Amino acid sequence: MRRMISIVDLSTGRLTEREGDTPTFDLPLDFDRQTAGAALDSKAQAHYSATGGTSVIRALNARPLSWRAKGEQCLVASGTRAATPAQPSNYKLCAIVRTARPL
Repeated sequence: MRRMISIVDLSTGRLTEREGDTPTFDLPLDFDRQTAGAALDSKAQAHYSATGGTSVIRALNARPLSWRAKGEQCLVASGTRAATPAQPSNYKLCAIVRTARPL
């Protein structure tokens, strides 16, 4: 049985449910919340805008959504496809609304 977790996209306010194994990243300390998004390339490096407008490329460790606590903010994968050299995976700033429940 798959576990679904409710999240809210902090840039749009849209509520969705995602599977517990959806990849997530901790928010980097210098992450610019105004951009509210990041990309992960095929080398597992995150690309995002830092406060002050600089672009950052940094290795980040992924954790599944099911490891997150209610109210926690993190970057959540917005799709299901893996990153390729031509198409990075996109992540968006979200907060956990409700923890795992059966599908």
